[in-house]
Amino acid sequence: MKSGILAVLCLLFLSACTSPRQDQKPAFSASNPNALIAVLDFRIKSRTIAVIRQVDVEKGELYGNSIILGDDKTSRTPAYLLREIPPGTYAITHTITTSRQPYRTNVLCRVYKPAIEVFDVSSGKVSEVKVGHLKPGFTVAAPDLEKVLKSYPEITAPIQQAALMGLLDTKSLPTDSCQSLRYDTYKLKLLKIKPATTA
Repeated sequence: MKSGILAVLCLLFLSACTSPRQDQKPAFSASNPNALIAVLDFRIKSRTIAVIRQVDVEKGELYGNSIILGDDKTSRTPAYLLREIPPGTYAITHTITTSRQPYRTNVLCRVYKPAIEVFDVSSGKVSEVKVGHLKPGFTVAAPDLEKVLKSYPEITAPIQQAALMGLLDTKSLPTDSCQSLRYDTYKLKLLKIKPATTA
């Protein structure tokens, strides 16, 4: 009996660690040292996570540890995925979808090609990232996100679009690079970069 209860508790713990929080409304204010990103991307479904990497714009490099969007540190609204991350410059590189069947687990990895958007997020701000639809500039409004977050009273920080810094060419990445994209440093061609303007 005890072992059965323990097994159920372990399964509940594991499922909580791998899925976004849907029953909690996150809190985030302008005094927070982190940034809050709100990502809208139809490719990120219930069994899909997305990988976020830091970008060195000057070198055109993806580097650092990956941040997972869609895990237990992610909150889900009806449209957006919310996650606190350190301020900085990032790109969403690929998605990983896991489906479990009775005798096997399938993992599908998709690299974002032919290019990925590089965006900048600031501390104490909510930054909207509509993947594939970012506009250049540091003070672009995010009216859709503002409407969604009206039902999240604990989010009081300013809301705006993440600042588009440029695009990195991913056509040269091999099709089997999904796993290494989570950890390895990649040097990619910078397709375009928008001049930084003051907020």
